[in-house]
Formats: sequence, structure tokens, C-alpha cells
Amino acid sequence: MTVHPTFSHASTARLTSHDLGRFSGATLFDRIARAVCEAGCLPRKELYEAWEVARRTRRLFRGGRVVDLAAGHGLLAQMMLLLDDTSPSAVAVDPHLPASAARLHEALCLHWPRLVGRVEFLSAGIEDVEVTAADVVVSAHACGALTDVVLDRASATLARVAVLPCCHHLDSEEAKKLAALGYVSAQGAAATSSLNPRDHLRDLDALKQVTELVSARKFAEAAALMEKLLATNPGWSDLRDQLGVAYEQLHDLARAEKTYRDAIRTTPELAPEFALSLANVLIERGALDDAAAHAELALVHNPRGAHEMLARIAAARGDLVLAKREAELAGSDFVLAQVLLAQNDAAGALAALQRIYSRKQGLPQGYFALAGEVFLKLGREEEARLAFLQAKQLAERRRPAG
Repeated sequence: MTVHPTFSHASTARLTSHDLGRFSGATLFDRIARAVCEAGCLPRKELYEAWEVARRTRRLFRGGRVVDLAAGHGLLAQMMLLLDDTSPSAVAVDPHLPASAARLHEALCLHWPRLVGRVEFLSAGIEDVEVTAADVVVSAHACGALTDVVLDRASATLARVAVLPCCHHLDSEEAKKLAALGYVSAQGAAATSSLNPRDHLRDLDALKQVTELVSARKFAEAAALMEKLLATNPGWSDLRDQLGVAYEQLHDLARAEKTYRDAIRTTPELAPEFALSLANVLIERGALDDAAAHAELALVHNPRGAHEMLARIAAARGDLVLAKREAELAGSDFVLAQVLLAQNDAAGALAALQRIYSRKQGLPQGYFALAGEVFLKLGREEEARLAFLQAKQLAERRRPAG
């Protein structure tokens, strides 16, 4: 059986207007996500990571000026203000502020005018901004030792602080796993990349063109442009991820596989993220043992995504008992529905699909096609017909342009 992937929160692909339907709810998160999609410049994983840091931090710390260090687009700082309006202001600090940070800020201000004039974007180093005891210091993905610098700056003034660390060196076990798959030496030599994609914002115009081409579903043109950018910026990890996605959309699985393998070799510290994308391609190519080995690379860093991938692999092998167990560990109702249908439990599959629909958080690709199969199995032919019609319409919209 073929089990389709769900919408990965860990992807570095940019959110665009095509993703608006995934965030149709009335929650604050969905409203922020829609504004992010309208801006069309933020990698998907940054939305989810900033939200988790902001909401968990606000459970502990209220009020105070928000100081977002190594801020990137400054989304975390703005989320902190939206979650607690008693904070008077926020400052987003980064030595390489993306030019698209202004676009994101404008999109958020259109929905929340109270943000206007309350967020300062400061192009400076972490050491160059004043931090006081009344501040709330936050940082998501300050690369490597920068997280330690953030903690030092906050502790020096006894400011409240919350961080999400990123990109520390591979530990010995991770290095051994990568070595076994042929990526790096077992000792972990050259197992990290110090390149920061924000250092390459001079290519912003070309990057904007990539975003426009992807939004227009012109994947062949987008892939050609991304290959050119990566030739001079080989460590640009989120761009390489988008290139892999573009090749998948073009059904060029050989190039997609090569792209993800190159990503792991170039930035092995991000191997768990790219490993899942590669595993997805390997499943489609029938290389199930290799897919499983790569899925297991992500078990520590992204257990939900890894278990979902292992469920798909088990299903492809025909081991539905293991597939069901892995799907339950992943908390993936979509994969669980596919497995239950394969086990002739159409009623259970329908219940899983109904749980997805009731969450109002966007429907995974393949949802209506699966629903049609479930309705057919249950003898509900008219509902099956409507579901298949919806699946066909969605497939036509997703077809690459040209």
C-alpha cells in the first residue's frame, strides 16, 4: 500500500498564499499563520518554532520589554507582544536582518495595528544591545555557541530568559550514524557548518524570484535558479530544502534524492531534518531499508516525524501491525487512517479522518482521495463520489505550471 506524507512542521520550505487553507481556524496561531503566508517569506519551521517558544515563555514570564536576540525576521518578538499586550515594546536584534523582515512586519501590522511603532529592528550584534533586569530575553535558533552568549547576556543583568538552542556540534552517536550511511567520518571531522544563510542576503532579489516561481508552481524554472544560487552558496540549507521539494513536485526523484543527500553532506548538523525528506523520496523509489535508516536519524530530534515515516515504511513492507503502532506513536491520524483501511477497518479509518477534519488545522495532501476510498468501503457511494471530485480538483490545482 502507498502511504502519503502529511504536512511537515519541520520543513524549511517557505509558507506562501498557497498554504492559507491550512490555517482556516479562528485561533491566534491560525491568524498569525495566515499573515505569515501572505508575507510569503518565512520558512515553515520558523513559524512553528517561534510559536512554541513564545507561548511557553508567556506561561512563565509576563510584561517587560521583549529582547529577541539573533532574531532573524523578528517573528518571535512580535508573537510575544501579541500573546501579552502588557509588554510595552520589543526589539529584534540580528547582525544580518533579512530585508524581508520588513515585509513580514507589515503583514502582521495589517492584522494587528497595535504592533505599529512598538517593534524596533536593530542590525547589531548580540553584545551591542543593552539588556536590563526588567527585560524578557528570547532567542530561537541562535546558531551554535550564540545560544551561550544569549544566556550570558541575560544572566549578567538577571533578566528573564528563554532560548531554543540550534546547530551545536554533532555528538559522537550522531556522527557514527552518519558515518555508517557514508556522510561523515566516525570521528565527526568536518561535521559542522558555520555558514549562516543570512550572510547571503545580497541574493535576496533572486530568492524573491524563487518564491514567486514556486508560488506560480513553475518548479522547473525555480529549480534552475536555485541550482545557480547554491553553486555560490552551498551551505544555504533552506534553499537546498526548497530545491528538493521542487524536484519532488516535478517527479524527478533521482534529483530530489541527490539534493537531500548533498544537504546532509554540506550541513550534517541539520541531518535529522533532511533525513526525513530523503526518507520520503526513498520510499517512493522503493529503497525501504535506506529510508528506514534515514528515518531513524531523526528519532531524537523529531520523534513524531520519524515515527510517521517508519509507519509508512512498515506499511509499504506490508507489516500493518507495526505500521499501526508507529502511526500511533507519531500521533498521525492520517497515516493511521490509511493503515486501518488496509486492515479493512473502514469505520476506524473514517473516525481518524473525522478527527483531522474537526481540528480545522488544514487537511493533508491526499485527504479527500483517502476519504473517497473509505466511503466506498462503507457503501456510501454519493459521499465517495464527492470526495473523489474534490481530490481531482485539488490535484489539478497542484499540477506544476507549464
